Amino acid sequence: IHACPAAPNAVYIFAARQSLTYIPLYIGRAESLSRRLSSHERRDEAIRRGAHYLLVHVPAVADPIGYAEAERRLIRHYAPALNEQHNVLAALLAR
Repeated sequence: IHACPAAPNAVYIFAARQSLTYIPLYIGRAESLSRRLSSHERRDEAIRRGAHYLLVHVPAVADPIGYAEAERRLIRHYAPALNEQHNVLAALLAR
């Protein structure tokens, strides 16, 4: 989780692991992954909540879903505890 790989236009996840399943705690995107992760404001909180893994996806140029849309879809699907934007569950709990 402390890695700062260099990747352009990437989607990344701070994740915990239960058995054979990764549990996303935060999902984000970055034009420059190493720059974004170098001082990420949610990483320490994710670690406190059990995150030990950094998962990264860099969509191919020909991928029909770009990294911004991939981030939105993943947040909507997984509703990670630390995401507020694009997270329907977080919006409902904030009411």
